[in-house]
Amino acid sequence: MDITAIITTALSVFSAIMVAWFGYNQTAHNREVEAKIEENKKRADEEREREVIRRDRESSRRRRNSAVVYGEIGELRTEFDACRVYIAQPHPMGDIEKISIYYEVKRKGVEDMRKHIQQLPLADIPTFCKRLSEEDWMHYTALCEVRDEVAGSLMHVAGTKQLFVVRLLDINDDWCGSLFLEFTRKAKPNIQLLKKHMEEAAKNIHLILPEYKE
Repeated sequence: MDITAIITTALSVFSAIMVAWFGYNQTAHNREVEAKIEENKKRADEEREREVIRRDRESSRRRRNSAVVYGEIGELRTEFDACRVYIAQPHPMGDIEKISIYYEVKRKGVEDMRKHIQQLPLADIPTFCKRLSEEDWMHYTALCEVRDEVAGSLMHVAGTKQLFVVRLLDINDDWCGSLFLEFTRKAKPNIQLLKKHMEEAAKNIHLILPEYKE
């Protein structure tokens, strides 16, 4: 066999070896890629499953907490024969711009305050909101004492005659809402007893109050 044939044979053998080698490497690479894709898919599925579980738990916790909130404000309304009891919540938390009502109970025939205080900009009631965020307890025996034109007008339209307010604080002692009890008729409640019971209700509510969601 001459040198040319030897070289040709060697090159053929080398080429066959390289083709086999690259084929093996490509197969191994493809398997590795497929394994990574499968692993990522598995992780994504597990993450989605964890998110579903988290949302279910959050939804369940929110329902339980909402039941407690309604129970507390319902007891207040019944005990003092109030016309309306509700919670006004600033939102979004962290950079509050508005105030809204989600939780409210009332006497039959009494107008909802919720329809008057919904997505209400804090800038529209600055004086009243300042007091809500700073004072633990407020009591107005007449609307003329509400020194905020818009807030006073909203209450007048809703028929408010007398109102009592307790501030709610979150775990960081930041204002997270205000508990209101109102009368739309003449009433003479025991103010000290009312204040005590509203403060007790506030203690049972403030740390479990679900965040208002727009």
